[in-house]
Amino acid sequence: MIDHLRNELDSARQAEQECSPRGVASKADWQAQAKQAATQAGNFIAAHPVASIAAAVAIGLAVGWWVKRK
Repeated sequence: MIDHLRNELDSARQAEQECSPRGVASKADWQAQAKQAATQAGNFIAAHPVASIAAAVAIGLAVGWWVKRK
């Protein structure tokens, strides 16, 4: 029983070591996608300021109404 648990622990550690480099790459990919999304949002806000303000007001009213109801 103990040997079986030790084998499971060893295989889990090995799997963790194999996944670590992929996790770092996916984190870098996620950060790049987040930066791209932020840039696109900034460009949209600069191109359409009135629509952006209207959307922010609408979302603020909706959240305020929702919080008030709870």
